Amino acid sequence: MLLALVASACSSSSQPLVKPPGGNFSVLTQASGWGPVIGHRTVICVVNTGSNSVSLVTPSGKEVSPPIPVGNSPYAVAVSPNGEWAYVANTGWGVTAGSTITPINLVTFQVARSIKVGTGPFAIAVTPDGKSAYVANMGAMLTTSSQTAGAALYAGTKVIDSHTVTPIDLVTGKPGGAINSGPGPGAVAVTPDGRWAYVANSGAPNNYSGTVSGTVTPINTATNSPGRPIPVGPGPMAIAITPNGQEAYVANAGWWNHPGRTVTPINLLTNRPGPAIPVGVGPLGIAITPDGRWAYVANSGWGHADTVTPINLVTNTPGPAIPAGPGPDYIAITPDGHWAFVADGGDLSGPSDLLTPINLLTNRPARPIKVGLAPGALAVAEVPVFAHEPKAG
Repeated sequence: MLLALVASACSSSSQPLVKPPGGNFSVLTQASGWGPVIGHRTVICVVNTGSNSVSLVTPSGKEVSPPIPVGNSPYAVAVSPNGEWAYVANTGWGVTAGSTITPINLVTFQVARSIKVGTGPFAIAVTPDGKSAYVANMGAMLTTSSQTAGAALYAGTKVIDSHTVTPIDLVTGKPGGAINSGPGPGAVAVTPDGRWAYVANSGAPNNYSGTVSGTVTPINTATNSPGRPIPVGPGPMAIAITPNGQEAYVANAGWWNHPGRTVTPINLLTNRPGPAIPVGVGPLGIAITPDGRWAYVANSGWGHADTVTPINLVTNTPGPAIPAGPGPDYIAITPDGHWAFVADGGDLSGPSDLLTPINLLTNRPARPIKVGLAPGALAVAEVPVFAHEPKAG
């Protein structure tokens, strides 16, 4: 059975999730009393947009934490390089637009005080030194409580497009001044040297009225000043940077009845885009393997086939589509490069509650893992293992 292979293929030495006495995940003990770090455990942090929570999952799927409450309609998550913290963007929706980031300590499972950012935070990235984060504030549509999702129903609603990115000092937990970006910033990634953040400007929420942007804005992290926008495809909603920092790959999702079907490579030495790479319909997520040889693109489908497309980054050519669950939104890859995990957010028939593991040695999906309602973004953390952690009671 493929699921049984996940645990051994992901990491033969991976540690289980810490379950404090009684199996309660609300640990309040300070980790400093647990002794020295003796290793790391791989944990997948899954944002459950439909249940306002985060689930922590082992790669085998055998352990899934009880949901950790966060803010309203969380949609993005990033983890610190040392594996100790996850930062969740509470996007909000409709009449309850979000504007906060929730930090979660992955060692103690404590939720720290929220950090105020711009309207509709939709993406977040942490710098390689772990000292700063950059939050893409997409904005929001203020609807009445009687309105539901769907492009036609948003006509005449009040649109707030923040056009901003909020930097956060993660040492103090304080946000900095807003940085101007393009319309509807929906994705952000930081280069491996930490010198630049690249923000994909999707055009949302104005996309509902048919205005689809297609640019990426570079931000100098030393000065927090934006550079000249780089043209890409319509409605870019995800961006990933190669481990050598020389190229970025941007997933052009489009929007609703204007779906995108391409990924745009960008040469980061020149900030010039290359020829578009064809993928599936509505690509919403993209992740690159640790060796920099492959990218995997989650194609949401926008009501069409739900797939993941592998891209050979040596030739920039797509491979055969891999089947996924309903509405694959985002994707993350384990540090060993053997497994990808796809958040299946659901489709027009309703929300999902599944993650789809994909064996990257065979490009075949394994049995789905059940998490919270409408999983959005996800991130893989290498969480420190301490010598004297509390054990399950």
